[in-house]
Amino acid sequence: MAAKTGFVGGATVKSQLGVNGTTNARIKESDFASSGYSATTIAFVAPDTITDSANGLARFVVNEEIEVCNSTVNSSVFKVKTAAAGTITVYSQNVTAESAGGLFMIRPA
Repeated sequence: MAAKTGFVGGATVKSQLGVNGTTNARIKESDFASSGYSATTIAFVAPDTITDSANGLARFVVNEEIEVCNSTVNSSVFKVKTAAAGTITVYSQNVTAESAGGLFMIRPA
């Protein structure tokens, strides 16, 4: 596999070309330190909730637009309805259930 380095949303990304030329990007948490919050403890609860068992969501505020990245089903922009350290509720009803474990990123949109 050939390794490549590039940029995604201002973050350095290392990827490897896999079978049939597909790319598997590996993004390090430290790449997001200045532009948002990323963690493997973030989860998504349908229809309108984002949770973080590490309580890192307090940095976001009511009516702020946030962008979720690196999620297979929730990468989108949402508007914050309520915000606390462990839970964000968004105005849209478009959050799809997704378990913690992936390195999800949330940043100001």
